Amino acid sequence: MSAVAGKGVKPAGAAEPGKAAGAGAGVGAAAAKEIPKVLVDPRTRRSYMRGRFLGKGGFAKCYEITELESQEVFAGKIVPKSLLVKPHQKEKMSMEISIHRSLAHRHVVGFQGFFEDSDFVFVVLELCRRRVRGVPGQRRGRDPPKPPHLMYGTADI
Repeated sequence: MSAVAGKGVKPAGAAEPGKAAGAGAGVGAAAAKEIPKVLVDPRTRRSYMRGRFLGKGGFAKCYEITELESQEVFAGKIVPKSLLVKPHQKEKMSMEISIHRSLAHRHVVGFQGFFEDSDFVFVVLELCRRRVRGVPGQRRGRDPPKPPHLMYGTADI
């Protein structure tokens, strides 16, 4: 899943995928470690309670997460480090964080921060409460994604 546009994300309300999803490089394949119920940023000491499952992409699962002190609700993109074993996979994750950190646009989900523990990388994002119908990056059926339309919808012309 791309943190920027939700590429490849299953819709909210979808059942959470099982832990033994078979072979492959996707999320279910490396679900050996269970995602903790309380996520702690070791740098800031902020704690988040993992809540409702929102969806999944190729490498990540997304949940509502609530910052325990302020009770502010975010989206948490959680990537198992077991899926980031090859250098290009780590680079892709770093690049996604770097790009998202530098963006500030009303059509792009807001980046709040990231942290990691020994098993997972946690990306904290703005939570979009309403699902927008007809957003050009949301996949429906077998239609392939349409990047030019996505960029047009993102650009302020």
